[in-house]
This record gives sequence, C-alpha cells and structure tokens, in this order.
Amino acid sequence: MDFVNVENARVDQHWVLHAFQRGEEATVWKIGQKLKALCQLFHDTADRQENYTKLTDSMTFPQKFYAHHWVEDLPVEERAREVWPNDVTFVDSYKGSPKSKILTSFGLTKEARDDPMFLTKQHFFISVAKQLQPFLEKFQTDAPVPRSTTTLTGLCDDGPLRQP
Repeated sequence: MDFVNVENARVDQHWVLHAFQRGEEATVWKIGQKLKALCQLFHDTADRQENYTKLTDSMTFPQKFYAHHWVEDLPVEERAREVWPNDVTFVDSYKGSPKSKILTSFGLTKEARDDPMFLTKQHFFISVAKQLQPFLEKFQTDAPVPRSTTTLTGLCDDGPLRQP
C-alpha cells in the first residue's frame, strides 16, 4: 500500500484516530451517542442510581464516554458491554414513564435495546479499537517522535487496515 510521505508519527496518530472516528460515523450505528447516553442515564441522578441498584443488585455503572478520545475509551465500551443487561432491565422498568419519553438518553438506550445487532456492533467496535490502541498509545508521549511511517505502514499491512 502506497502512502503520501508523512513526516511525523503524530500526524499518523491523528490520521488513524480520525479514520476510526469517521468510520464509526459512517456506520450510522451511533455507538458513541449510545455510550454517552448510557452514562447520562445515571449522571447526577441519585434516584435513578438507587433504582438501578435495587433492580439489578449491582453498583457497577456505565463509565463516561468522551467523544474526542474514542480509542482511549475502550474501557468505557467494555464496561458498557458488561453492564448492558442491567441497563436494559433498568430502561424497561421506566416503560411508560414521562421521563422515558423526553430524555434522549432513554431514547438512545431503547433504540440500542431494540437493535438485534447492537451487541455485535459493540464487539466490532471493541475489536477495531483494540487493534488500533497500541499504535495510538505508542505516540502519546512528550518524547521526540521518530520521523518514520514504518509503524503506520505496518498497521495497514498487518493490522485492521489491511486490504485483501
């Protein structure tokens, strides 16, 4: 695969990060919006947190998703997958409630619940993020960055960006 000569690995890092973001947007799966909604269900709402804990016997809540971090939010996605059954139970308990009709976080969570492919989409998102994360972490440093495109080329030749 031929590349334009990219002189700085930090440029490569941003290229990969933005490619991941644009790829997620292009799927129209709204994974980022749904991750954010899961956290917003419980953010600064002690009554919902208490209801969640009573319904699910769990004190494990979704984590905050930062849309500009994406790959660094891999633990957030993994936590969302872990607590997903509890989130569905919680949202179902609010069926018919006025809050469930007006709050975007409920709407997006219901949309995810009703999507039979949602867990598959989550797994795909996690899989790609796990493959890109080592590359992005390598260049998240204040140390001087080598002037080479070898790592990016390797990512494309051997990794998730490989073309058949």
